[in-house]
Amino acid sequence: PSLKGLLVANPPYGRRARDEGAYVQLGNLLNGAFADWDAAIIYTEPAALAALGRRPSRCIRFRNGGLHVSLAILPASTGCA
Repeated sequence: PSLKGLLVANPPYGRRARDEGAYVQLGNLLNGAFADWDAAIIYTEPAALAALGRRPSRCIRFRNGGLHVSLAILPASTGCA
């Protein structure tokens, strides 16, 4: 990946997700190869958000296909503090 960017993902959630495994794998990517990238990830369960391993700067709630979901805005894990 380039030095900086924005990763946007709509991983499985609700009935499509059996557990938070996809979010754990996505969190590993975010905090590894994409550590300098910001991210925006759709989720439904707090455990899925926690599995990403980053603290969101903002969560936007909305409905998608009749389901209540949230979009987490996750700033890069590195940079100025």
